[in-house]
Amino acid sequence: MGSISTNVVVTDENIKVLSKRYLMTAGRPIEAIRQGLQEVGDEVGTWWRSGGSCTTGSGRYLTGDYVGADVIRNEITAQATAAAFIDPEVDTIFEIGGQDSKYISLEHGAIVDFEMNKACAAGTGSFLEEQAEKLGISIKGEFGNLALSSPAPVSLGERCTVFMESDLVHFQQKGAKRDDLVAGLSYSIVLNYAEQGCGRQTGGQQDFFPGRHRFQQGGGGRLRESDREEDHRPEHNEVTGAIGCCILARDENQSGKTNFKGWDLSNRPYELTSFECKECPNRCEIRRVTIQGEKPLFYGSRCEKVRRGPHRKRRDDLPDLFKEREEALMASYVEEKPVSEDAPIIGIPRLLNFLEIMPFWKAFFTALGFRLVFSDTTNKRLIAKGVEKIVAETCFPIKVAHGHLLDLMDKGVDTIFLPSLITMPSFPPRPGPFFACPYVQAFPYSVKSAIDFKARRVKVLSRSSIWERSGRIWSSP
Repeated sequence: MGSISTNVVVTDENIKVLSKRYLMTAGRPIEAIRQGLQEVGDEVGTWWRSGGSCTTGSGRYLTGDYVGADVIRNEITAQATAAAFIDPEVDTIFEIGGQDSKYISLEHGAIVDFEMNKACAAGTGSFLEEQAEKLGISIKGEFGNLALSSPAPVSLGERCTVFMESDLVHFQQKGAKRDDLVAGLSYSIVLNYAEQGCGRQTGGQQDFFPGRHRFQQGGGGRLRESDREEDHRPEHNEVTGAIGCCILARDENQSGKTNFKGWDLSNRPYELTSFECKECPNRCEIRRVTIQGEKPLFYGSRCEKVRRGPHRKRRDDLPDLFKEREEALMASYVEEKPVSEDAPIIGIPRLLNFLEIMPFWKAFFTALGFRLVFSDTTNKRLIAKGVEKIVAETCFPIKVAHGHLLDLMDKGVDTIFLPSLITMPSFPPRPGPFFACPYVQAFPYSVKSAIDFKARRVKVLSRSSIWERSGRIWSSP
């Protein structure tokens, strides 16, 4: 169960595929599950007896609770299990999903490294599908053929969907041919995948094709197979994650008993309602699925406060890593001295890459004698403020960043530190500089078109800013 597609596969004990379905989730996961169960159930017939069931994907817990899964595993495990079963010699997996892309490295069938890009949709299938629809072409066959027929692909970059879409419109206005536009989109996906996913593990685009025996898996692999002899597209490549689930269900459910609720689940009535959880500032919208004769299932929250079925029982023995990270970012350093109450105040927003190096800025300004005021942690109120203020469509983190600045001003802060971050060190280290997103680089300047700091008598310290107060002159880096 993914954000874009829902895949259902039935195999025998030797993992021979008996039936499969590749369906669009279309924002209605329960309906997609019911359709898949009904279609494969009708195909395999009543003679088939379940020996086990497993779910994977971003909706694996909801799906597992709904169908009665015996095993629930993440996508990396499922994809790698299927690849190693199909061909024991495979050492590299490229998988382009609907909302994320994955790179997996294997040795003798075991996962030794992986990268999963969930932050940028520019390297995923949903972006291609959306653009294909705008261009009026089919993503399944026509898209790949047009891309390969282009003599001069346009250059759309590889960093951000917002910029890519803007460039696509620009080239359309200049009269670029449709095949060149499609080829440009294809190249942008490859370059984004190299930069955001695979490239981070292999040293960048210079070594984009690691491994000697590579698999192309996922729905993106259906577009067109690579001409490289090292690349292979396995049979049923669009549903390899579901096939991996079958293998895991067979190997991990040795008892012979299964919790699978059967094909008739697709005919059982259910009710879908929602409510807002008010346990924390996130105010998550929780969806309640009530199947006739069973306890309700809950999904949609960001934590475990709302129980979401037998597979999502809350554990009290696990550390709260988010809390530990917050404490580490905001902790005082060893030699920190108390600041007087009449010390000059400077506002520090918790936004973008700036938050990652908060310990440095906190120590820096405290040592200079400033009293620091921080914006609140991201919440719905802060998000709403930011969204209302933006003057151009941007990615979500930039929208939230507007809200953090407004939050500081609401607290009465008259000076805000907002540096322009251009490059940052990469982890693990790699050759050449690691550039921040162009939106991040330009944010201290672009935000002034949305927020009138002068009208609110707020000074913003960024590059080349000079601030004078109480006889002090200080120049920011």
